[in-house]
Amino acid sequence: ANSSLPALAAMAARRCAALLACAWLGHAHRYTAPRRGALFWASAAVTAPSVSGEAPAPRQGAVELFRHLDRNQDGVIDLNEYLARAREAIDEKPEMSEEDRGNALARYTRLFTRSDLDGDGLLTLPECEYLSFISTGLGMAARGGPTDHPKDDLGLPSVLPTMEFADVDRDGQVSKEEFRNLIKAGAPRWGPDLQESVDDVFDKANVRGGGLLNPNEFQFAMYLLNDALDALGVDADDFKLKPFGKHSSASDSATDS
Repeated sequence: ANSSLPALAAMAARRCAALLACAWLGHAHRYTAPRRGALFWASAAVTAPSVSGEAPAPRQGAVELFRHLDRNQDGVIDLNEYLARAREAIDEKPEMSEEDRGNALARYTRLFTRSDLDGDGLLTLPECEYLSFISTGLGMAARGGPTDHPKDDLGLPSVLPTMEFADVDRDGQVSKEEFRNLIKAGAPRWGPDLQESVDDVFDKANVRGGGLLNPNEFQFAMYLLNDALDALGVDADDFKLKPFGKHSSASDSATDS
C-alpha cells in the first residue's frame, strides 16, 4: 500500500498545478458545468460536505491546493512558495515566450495579493480556499460565462453592485446585519437554520476580523454561501437577488420582499 503513496502524491500535485494554471494559462483543466444559473456561476467546483450550524467545511480541492503550495509545511503560504509553484505551472507551457511568462508571473502575483484577505503577506487555509474559488472562476470565465455582468480587475463578475446594495450605511463595508438582511431579502424562505448558516458564512469570510466585510471578503462570502445553500437544500436560482448582477434600487427590493 505504501508504494502507492508517491503516485497519489504526484496525482494530487498535478491536480493542484492544473487548478493553479487554469486561471491564466489555459491549462487543460476540466470543470464541472454549473448546475445553476448566473447567480453563483463562478463557484462550480467540487463541494465539501457542510453541516448547518457550522462554518462551511473547506472544499477538498482547496485543502489539496494548500498542501501543494505550502512547500515548507509551516501552515501558511508566502509569496515565494506560491510563485515557485506558479513557475512550475508555467514550465508546463514551454511554448510561452519570455514576455508571456513574465506577464503570467505578474498575474499570479495579483492573484496572490487578491487572496491575501488580511494583507499580512501570507495565505492561510481560508484564504487559499478563496484563491481556489477565484482560480476556478477565472478558468470558467476563460471558457465562457455570463457576459451581462460587470467585471472586476481580475475579469471575474463584480460583486460591487450587490455590495453597494447591501451597504446601507455607505461605509464601504458590509456588517453582519447588512449581510443577513441582504440574504433575507432574497431568500425564498428564512428561518433559524438559514440565519445560522448565513452568520457562519459571514464569520468565515471575515478573515480580517472586526465584523465588517471588505469587497474581497464579501466576494468570498458569496462563494461560501453557495455551499451553505446546498447543505440546506436551498436552490440559489430561487433567490430574488443576484450577487453578480445589477440592482435597480433598494426600494425595488423592498417592494419585492
